[in-house]
Amino acid sequence: MGKRLLVVAGLMAVVSGVASADVSTVFDAQGTLTDGAVLGGTMTIDTTTGVLTSADLTLTSPNAGIFSTVDTTGYFSAGDEYLTFVGETTDTTINALRLGLLTTSLVGFTGGNFASLDHLSPSTPSYTSDLRDSSGAEIDLVSGSLAEAPEIDAASAGSALTLLLGGLALLRSRERIR
Repeated sequence: MGKRLLVVAGLMAVVSGVASADVSTVFDAQGTLTDGAVLGGTMTIDTTTGVLTSADLTLTSPNAGIFSTVDTTGYFSAGDEYLTFVGETTDTTINALRLGLLTTSLVGFTGGNFASLDHLSPSTPSYTSDLRDSSGAEIDLVSGSLAEAPEIDAASAGSALTLLLGGLALLRSRERIR
């Protein structure tokens, strides 16, 4: 019984250590383009260093596609926005989402709007996020935002793991008694 307790305690320490070591935050993306295509998916940002580490974005028809190649990110001082270009491939002349966040930095970022027709940049009201397709057409974002995705509470996950392991140990001990 003592060994099981040590194993459970060790697993709890590992689970809680992994959960607290992660400095990246996942954000849910949503939006609508002028042609009716709907933007969805996630963007992962290391909010400590202010770096977009990955993107997994989708558009519905008429521009259906998966956009996961982060090409360019950085602060655009003329527009006072943080720009990120995410393409379907490394060739951003194919189809690329050009998204401007209405923030100057991703350090400490907690979510916000994309520059869009509904949320114009105060510094550059003529700029809106868009999809640039392979023909060179720019399809504007009507509205869109990034919101922090719901997080799994490490304590709840640890409690669930403890219950699961405890239940398995109880079942095993009952089998031995028979």
